[in-house]
Amino acid sequence: MPKSQNVEAEDCSLLLGRVREYEKELAGVELHREALERAHARLLTAMTLRDAMRLANQNATQKVNDALADARGAASCLRNYIRSVLGSRAEELTRYGVKPVGPRGRRKKSAQGRKKA
Repeated sequence: MPKSQNVEAEDCSLLLGRVREYEKELAGVELHREALERAHARLLTAMTLRDAMRLANQNATQKVNDALADARGAASCLRNYIRSVLGSRAEELTRYGVKPVGPRGRRKKSAQGRKKA
């Protein structure tokens, strides 16, 4: 199973710490340690940027949702105003994307009235 990015970054950090601690025992390790230090620094920078972008994306999504809720409310108020001016049955409502109320259907006879016949 692959390791998470955070776990791998921590593994690199621990490895660097151990190599620095015992560097004298490992001849010629400097080049590899320096390469890992550069890569690890880039990794931490990229992860920090990713986290900042994730937070910015969440904030942007919240702002969009808030603005959308405001727009829905304003649209509903405007549709209600148009209905109040034109009437809820007017065919002109369709120009504004508002569905007019249709005519009432006939009332059904009660079940008792049908049995008498």
